[in-house]
Amino acid sequence: MARRPTDDYWLRCRELLKVLLHAKGKTAEEMLDQQLIHLCMDIADASGGLFGLGKRVSKDEQNVIAEIARSLGEPAVKALRARLSSDV
Repeated sequence: MARRPTDDYWLRCRELLKVLLHAKGKTAEEMLDQQLIHLCMDIADASGGLFGLGKRVSKDEQNVIAEIARSLGEPAVKALRARLSSDV
């Protein structure tokens, strides 16, 4: 992205995402643990590192994913913590 989206844009996207995922009948914990947070980490992981060496998910990426997790609630925060500890 050439420029960061506004905070309002992120807020609206998160709220829409919550509505859409809950409409499919999934619980927040299932959605966050198995899908959203892990997908965010997978995307960050795939784009990072040099030849697969070193930390592949940057601190900046981790901070953005943590912000997303906090906005979605405690199950998402727990999923992120679990993923970060398993990636060490």
